Amino acid sequence: LQIDINTTFNLKKEIPSDRIVVSESGIKTYRDVIKLQEYGIDAMLIGTAFMESPDIGKKIDELKSRL
Repeated sequence: LQIDINTTFNLKKEIPSDRIVVSESGIKTYRDVIKLQEYGIDAMLIGTAFMESPDIGKKIDELKSRL
């Protein structure tokens, strides 16, 4: 299984503008969150980044620190 955040950007072009777009994979950094927001993504499902982090609370703080 290959996880690539760019899949969201590629698929967004095909989704009607009246639909809610959720990015569901590949989000690992604050920069990823910002890129998705700037591209008009409505919501994000973050899983692997939390599961791989030794400190989930710290990872949450990192991802939302400047939102």
